[in-house]
Amino acid sequence: MEHAVALTSYEEITVEDLPERIRTYHSPQVVVGGNDPGALLPMEEVERRYILHVMQAVGGNKTLAARVLGLDRKTLYRKLCLYGAADHDADL
Repeated sequence: MEHAVALTSYEEITVEDLPERIRTYHSPQVVVGGNDPGALLPMEEVERRYILHVMQAVGGNKTLAARVLGLDRKTLYRKLCLYGAADHDADL
């Protein structure tokens, strides 16, 4: 943080001021919230995050993702559409 503060060109630290390894970090875990009731997520958001996490873990293979999630492919596709993540439907 001290490095980012020292090198920033503005009054506030921007994403560009952070080291690349921090800017591009992707947690391998799906975080759903903590003990603070204000930090807890609605079930739909937890589901969205988990489905997208599984999709990433299986390299976008919807058939495999549906199997892992215990859903049929049509249900998975509907959920991906709902979450704005249905960019490819070749394997449905």
